[in-house]
Amino acid sequence: MLLRRQTDAAATRKTTAPGRVLIALKTLLAVVFCVALSGAPADAADKSAAKPPKPVTKPVQARMTLPAEKPRPQAQSTTRAQRWTCVQYVQAYGDVKLRGDGWQWWDNAAGQYDRGQTPKPGAVLVLKRTGHLRSGHVAIVSKVIDKRTILVDHANWGWSRDTKGRVHVGMRVVDVSPKNDWSQTRFWFEPGNTLGSRTYPAYGFVYSPTPKRPGLPETRGARG
Repeated sequence: MLLRRQTDAAATRKTTAPGRVLIALKTLLAVVFCVALSGAPADAADKSAAKPPKPVTKPVQARMTLPAEKPRPQAQSTTRAQRWTCVQYVQAYGDVKLRGDGWQWWDNAAGQYDRGQTPKPGAVLVLKRTGHLRSGHVAIVSKVIDKRTILVDHANWGWSRDTKGRVHVGMRVVDVSPKNDWSQTRFWFEPGNTLGSRTYPAYGFVYSPTPKRPGLPETRGARG
């Protein structure tokens, strides 16, 4: 009986000894695991604190640059500035209404208007046709200064672009004929601000039905 009890005790010790070791190992592992768990957050916190937070970047949208709008062209007038001839100007603003080239007005006035060699306001000075004036010329007398000097309003006097088609108001004309009959005339030369050196032969004057200066517009510089 005693021997059996000793045998059971020995068996018990054999079975309990490994269990205790296992329990001790489990306990040790649990302690190590707890320590590891307790130390991990601190390390992670230290590492996260050491690194600065990354800036939050928003996606950059590409900006579209539109081309500058070109200025719209202004509407241009469909009418051009009037380009006058001497006949057109006298017909429009004078009281003598005749047709034909300038030099033809002298003969065409016969039987319709009085003619003479003395200047009067409103009369039309008629120049003859020459190599320089192939169509002659007509001008309205705007003022009589003296027997040999008058002022005329006319158009298309000259050959340059600055004078072709242009209206000249109050231009001086001088009689240089020997008999003071206005058969030889000289016109004021505007570019040189002096009396021109060229002499233009004239028929004389076709008188207006109303011997006074007509109401002429200030159209100096009109050109085509």
